[in-house]
Amino acid sequence: MHVRRQPIPLNATLEVAVLDDTDGNQENYSLASVSYETMKITELKALCKEKGIEGYSSMTKSELIKVLEATQ
Repeated sequence: MHVRRQPIPLNATLEVAVLDDTDGNQENYSLASVSYETMKITELKALCKEKGIEGYSSMTKSELIKVLEATQ
């Protein structure tokens, strides 16, 4: 399987799963928030494509952000 990697902006907040093992239960995960504002339009469009959002290619950055935030 081939994995396509994309550069990550230095000041971006990424969505990551964080294991909370304080109670010994390894099934407790939380997600960090995503900062779309710091991402480039090409990166936002790539996320839209991955999520199957239609019409993203003609959207502005602010429209892309609104659509992505609505799908979280």
